Amino acid sequence: GEQRRARRTIPPDHDLIITSVVRDTAPRRGNRDNESSEAKLLDASGETFFLSQPTSGLLLPEILRSYNPHAEYVTFQDLFRRPGTPAQATFFCTYILDMEWLYGELMAAGVANIKTVVIVDRANYDSNVRAPGNWVVAPAPNARDEKQHAKLFMVNFGEVLRVVVSSANLTSVDWGSLLQVLWVQDFPLRSKRDEPPPPSPFGTTLEMLLSRLSAPVPVQKSITRYELSAARAQLVVSMPGVHSRTDDPVCGLFGLHKAVVQNFLEGGDKAPTSPPEPLPGAAERPVLYCQSSSLGSLPRPWLRSLASCSIGVDPLHYRGRTPPASCNAADSFLPEIRVVYPTVRTANSWPESTPRGFLCLAERFTKRSGFPLNSFMDVFPPGPDWSPIYCPPILH
Repeated sequence: GEQRRARRTIPPDHDLIITSVVRDTAPRRGNRDNESSEAKLLDASGETFFLSQPTSGLLLPEILRSYNPHAEYVTFQDLFRRPGTPAQATFFCTYILDMEWLYGELMAAGVANIKTVVIVDRANYDSNVRAPGNWVVAPAPNARDEKQHAKLFMVNFGEVLRVVVSSANLTSVDWGSLLQVLWVQDFPLRSKRDEPPPPSPFGTTLEMLLSRLSAPVPVQKSITRYELSAARAQLVVSMPGVHSRTDDPVCGLFGLHKAVVQNFLEGGDKAPTSPPEPLPGAAERPVLYCQSSSLGSLPRPWLRSLASCSIGVDPLHYRGRTPPASCNAADSFLPEIRVVYPTVRTANSWPESTPRGFLCLAERFTKRSGFPLNSFMDVFPPGPDWSPIYCPPILH
């Protein structure tokens, strides 16, 4: 369902919400010999974000660079190249896997024949697809009604471990036709590898993720050889199942809340128990813009929890469980949620020559009394010189 496609045009009087416009064709590959010989030097310091470089559809390179000339764009193959250091092994976890596409991309990057491990959501695991002899492809140990949505991969260059956190599934549509966001950091070998690694929030969380995904033991052990304490980011894990703040303090909304408190609020680990004071000169109510590839049921209590976590206020104050006296007012000080999704009317205004597929929310969901339809906003042109019909699809 996540990549459902349709060639028909939905009538503009249907006020449904859609996620993205995608091409039905595979991305162009270019000259593989030339691509494999070129190694792009990435800023893998972990201090910046990258955007993926789509190769088809409305997001061609010339359009993207005119939209934002200062952004850093990378291709999927760029992530497996490091000047003078060949990749030795790779690990992936994903929700959806297109095996043929992944093998072709790794072949073009010159790393298809190294040790490769792929963990995919159980519902999307196809046991009939045969993997290459040096690959291990396995379903995540999630229950049937749970989803493994984490999208992370690692490239072992021997002297360096590259960790990539991405918003993209391992499919041609996600990497070829949609704009994705990536975080990348290279971790050097530890100088004292014969000793246990020092405590590291990033390393501990990564070890937990690999363990919960039942990654092969050699993969789990390999990361302890690297200086994960040098991480420039805090990892918040999307993990199948129901989590508590005591058992899984780095998962889901509780993990987001903890990360905001530790990194952006005075007082460190102490969560505020009262509404924060508005910033000088700021509007009375800030706005939290969200983008997503899928929505689930999106109940209002969950949105309130997301809003409270984004400013470091304990989400339990808005679940009716332990509301302190200072938090019993309306949610007027919480950020106003705006979910950015293009409507069908907007998508139908894009060039008809572009093959398109629609990811729609059924009206049986949007018309439910609890669905926060008022929190949605349409996409908008990125600049004054742009026509709305050329507004690129939103970030996946």
